[in-house]
Amino acid sequence: MTIRFTIHYHTYPGQELLFCGSQETTAWLRDEQARPMTYRSEGYWSLDLPVRQKGVFVYRYLVRENGRITRREWGRHQLTLTSLTEQFAEVLDTWQTEPAKSAGTAIPVFSLRSDKDWGIGDFGDLFPMIDWLEQSGQKILQLLPVQDTTNSFSWYDSYPYSIISVFALHPIYAAPSLLPALEDRDKAASFEERAKQLNLSESVKYEEVLSLKWEYFRLLFDQEQGKIIQSVDYKRFLKENSYWLQPYAAYCYLLRKLNNPDPKAWGEYSNYDSESISRLCDPKQSWHKDIAIHYYIQFQLHCQLEQVHDYAAQKGILLKGDIPIGVNRFSVEAWQHKNLFRLDLQTGAPPDEFSDQGQNWGFPVYDWNVMHRWQYKWWRKRLQHMAKYFDAYRIDHILGFFRIWSIPTDSTSGLLGYFKPALPYTPKEIRAFGLDFDRQTMCKPLVDEVLLGEYPGLEIFSYLRSPGNQKRHSSKKESPAPGSKPDQTGNHQRYLLKEELDTQSKVRNYFGDSTQKEISRLREALCRMCTEVLFIEDRDKAGRYHPRILGNQTVAYRCLSEKQQKAFDRLYEHFYFERHNEFWKEQAMKSLPELLSSSSMIACGEDLGMIPASVPEVMEQLCMLSLELERMPKTFGVEFEALDRIPYLSVCTTSTHDMSPLRTWWEENPLQAGRYWQSVLHEQGDAPLECSADLAYRILQHHLSSNAMWVILPWQDWLALHNDLRKTRAETERINVPENSKHRWDYRIHINIEDFLNSTTLNTTIRRMIADSGR
Repeated sequence: MTIRFTIHYHTYPGQELLFCGSQETTAWLRDEQARPMTYRSEGYWSLDLPVRQKGVFVYRYLVRENGRITRREWGRHQLTLTSLTEQFAEVLDTWQTEPAKSAGTAIPVFSLRSDKDWGIGDFGDLFPMIDWLEQSGQKILQLLPVQDTTNSFSWYDSYPYSIISVFALHPIYAAPSLLPALEDRDKAASFEERAKQLNLSESVKYEEVLSLKWEYFRLLFDQEQGKIIQSVDYKRFLKENSYWLQPYAAYCYLLRKLNNPDPKAWGEYSNYDSESISRLCDPKQSWHKDIAIHYYIQFQLHCQLEQVHDYAAQKGILLKGDIPIGVNRFSVEAWQHKNLFRLDLQTGAPPDEFSDQGQNWGFPVYDWNVMHRWQYKWWRKRLQHMAKYFDAYRIDHILGFFRIWSIPTDSTSGLLGYFKPALPYTPKEIRAFGLDFDRQTMCKPLVDEVLLGEYPGLEIFSYLRSPGNQKRHSSKKESPAPGSKPDQTGNHQRYLLKEELDTQSKVRNYFGDSTQKEISRLREALCRMCTEVLFIEDRDKAGRYHPRILGNQTVAYRCLSEKQQKAFDRLYEHFYFERHNEFWKEQAMKSLPELLSSSSMIACGEDLGMIPASVPEVMEQLCMLSLELERMPKTFGVEFEALDRIPYLSVCTTSTHDMSPLRTWWEENPLQAGRYWQSVLHEQGDAPLECSADLAYRILQHHLSSNAMWVILPWQDWLALHNDLRKTRAETERINVPENSKHRWDYRIHINIEDFLNSTTLNTTIRRMIADSGR
């Protein structure tokens, strides 16, 4: 059978149309597979394509001009072939354009506040939030991850990106107001009073809220379990979600029963086995109620969030979710799908403006080779499940699909990570740059007297040895003064850490968790010294080496001659900014098309940080929305990005949850604010010390007028427009501080949703601003 695909599109001289797609699910996203079409007449282009089998045909159209693709159709066409009996058929398509410009709000669910809450925002609060968006002319509500993170039952679980399941929703977000009522009125009244007290708190008291809700859930399940098992909807939910629901419930049961999040401590269940888990979850077991309660709570959460999604659709509001790049090391996923993860590595981020030491998130690294062999089935299911509740999604740290910062588990510092996958150097390649590679002094922590001088009074020498021998140095030797200079040869006396203390995990195991001041200082000093390497050997490719990030700040670099330093600089520049561009592009094009083709959600990527040159190219080809921040420019050599020149396919914002909101940024950075005042707002003189409502209006209007398809602003920045509604102390509005690994995610808005829902002044102002910007 031959199908003629025809589309009407006006081209200019030098332009031609291409057809891209097939019955292979991701072919429509691969430009290299596009075929040239034939111009017929009067603006019609066509392609005759032989088809030999029934099935679904997915495709899109491209515009090529002078050998370069200059435009891609938004979305995709889908043709289902149920019969091949006809010899010829024609399909007439129209070009699908990008969505119109829109504006929206970003806010975590836990930050919401209403009279019905139990000390934390919940799914019930999303209904009035959607009403507020409608009233103020907005079209998008962006949330942080809403998956379950319960692992320790402490405030550590408040970190929304440390998920234990990519499918299960967090029980803490269940809205009690949308659950069946407790029939015991006295107990119900007691819960309401305790919840009321928690709701008075300025921030989220995570542990108390979680404990109260689970106490309520248990009583509710005792009351409702006889009824729910008869429900047709409940039975359907169990059947459709059994592939993840039973492992999740078993995990939750074992976590509580054994009081240990590490499956290694679970005896016969330490290695996931579907048959043994089925026996564990058998309804005939005496403990089945403790497993079935998780089915019930997940069903209630599913119903609530599905209702929210339906309500948003009725109002013309898009819900945008968030996909964490990793999962908790002790998660259902790493237990059930252990082969998909590298548990000997942990994810993080290289040093950036958020953290000069880099970040260690502790999540296991994906084994992309196994993912590929399994045709990304786990990812596809994850996206398809998410599409039940969301219309768009943000891929947290999309750079992880190109390469991920991988830190060996014997290290805690992000400085000791390296990109994976990558093309590490051989010693021969290193020497080709003119650097005399020496594994002993370049791959082992190297300490000199300048570094020792930074720790006066600490007895460090007993933990050091001379290069090439195990000689112990007297602990009585005094450390040199800070800032001591090398001799005329450019060298200080150099030392290596003793082998029993040459990794950060060894240091921490040796000294334990002591809080004694002297021991703590010594532990931190030795951990810092463990980062003093010039190269890191690849875990999978023995004899191949990654130059350590910021290697030019190490002792080993300082000990090199000027000629050798220049050789390292050339090697470093080549490795991080030239060597991997095409390689990382190939990696991303293996996985990202699989994600995008698995659902119809709009994909957005958080592409901040150390960005490979191929990232914008790949995102443009896949029609993914980039993230653009004026104060984190991607254009080299400028302090503030020109918002009128950012890509149309992008999300523009004033700040993210990892940054200070607008008012806080302005007040914390007076010098930078002053430059913004003059260079962006074109004002003369000194900038005001505080960001007034009028100033916030100008900055937000400037962002709304950007070229971005979507402008999604933090709730705190919208409220900055109203002197009476915004918070008095701007510094308390920040959600997360990335450089603080023990930060509590407990920010709550200071007023009830109803207060700004009913604010005619605020809502009229926002609606007018959005309309004036053409959104």
